[in-house]
Amino acid sequence: MVQLILIALSPLASELYQREGYYGELWYQFSAAQLSSSGESPADEAFNNYEYRFVIRSRGKSDSALVAGVRTVPAGTGTRSAGSVTDYLPVNTYPGEFDYRLMIRTGLDTLVAEGELTIPPDTLPFSLSDLMLGVKNFSEKFSTRGINFVPRVVSEYSRFDTLLAWMEIYGLTPDSQFFVSAVQIVDGSGKVPVRKTQKRLKHEPAQAETVSVGLLDLGPGRYRLEWEVTDPANHNRASVSHPFEIKAGMLDEKLMVYYHDIRYLVSNNEYRRFQKMSEPEQEIFLNSFWIRNDYWEFARRVEAADEYFSNRTLRGRDSERGRYYLKNGPPDEIEKVALSEWARPFELWYYTAAGYDVLFCDTKEDNNPVLIRILKPGELTTILEMGLRKGDEGDWLNEIAPGTFTGDRKNEDE
Repeated sequence: MVQLILIALSPLASELYQREGYYGELWYQFSAAQLSSSGESPADEAFNNYEYRFVIRSRGKSDSALVAGVRTVPAGTGTRSAGSVTDYLPVNTYPGEFDYRLMIRTGLDTLVAEGELTIPPDTLPFSLSDLMLGVKNFSEKFSTRGINFVPRVVSEYSRFDTLLAWMEIYGLTPDSQFFVSAVQIVDGSGKVPVRKTQKRLKHEPAQAETVSVGLLDLGPGRYRLEWEVTDPANHNRASVSHPFEIKAGMLDEKLMVYYHDIRYLVSNNEYRRFQKMSEPEQEIFLNSFWIRNDYWEFARRVEAADEYFSNRTLRGRDSERGRYYLKNGPPDEIEKVALSEWARPFELWYYTAAGYDVLFCDTKEDNNPVLIRILKPGELTTILEMGLRKGDEGDWLNEIAPGTFTGDRKNEDE
């Protein structure tokens, strides 16, 4: 396990996370306001450059390594929470004690972070990587190991955040189909306000896992997230933890632009009752509602719906596709069929894990497909290839292909 001690506080924050063996990643974060455009033309001004220089030295040995270079980020880059640039440098070394120095040169300043780390000599057959904490919301665009996750190098959160934890598990045995994941949050007095235990499927001997925890019902203070993994095949057990802090007043509802837009998630009757509440009653209701629901996942869906389903007269979130997307999340796959001689444009959304398909059709050919029917997996393909079974109601097919299936019903028992 890497032990990191920051020697001096600076506008450049860093933390090194140990992976399998002697590989680690030095993650760093600094304010995007430190960047200045380096381009000489309007096209170039869409990007900013910064220089980095990383030196690591072994204690007790005259051994050191230097990595330097230039990185480019889009102008205006940064996360919702901190307006920051976040990235990492890979660190491959051998067991021992080391000092490091990271220097970032921006267009405005030179930022420095120094620290020390210890690499243990042995790696256990069953082990966990260091625990990384981040935030789950629609504006985080970074991807780590194929998972949409970016660490928050400075582990400070608002109670309106959804904390996202990430780690890797090494040495899972194939003798059982699952392992047990136990996550808990411990407060400063030792109480455990949050505990999650679940069985998780094994995919590979080494695999990445994430867990999200809403912080809305936790007050300001210092906490520790603890994650324990047990492999029942051989009773191996390992645990890892990471501290974090919830700060008062770090974020308020004014920055949660969809905080009151619960009409997309509740029934019409429930929303009418909400509208008739007094303002204090609405705040109590909303506080309880967002404890039970993931605000940042909802916000991400709103942004995606507006991006993919909007047209010149309608916001994507208000379309039938958008409303379905907000309530049910993204499908595993979308198949689009363009206008043809036999059918209007339609889309088939495959919710494979849930076991159903959803058919939308652009019945008015106005780039606003409407919900036609919820189907069993493969049902539409079977109908198109084999025709309707005796007793099936086929009027809905006329919505996508007027007249094509009239009177053309087959009995699959014949």
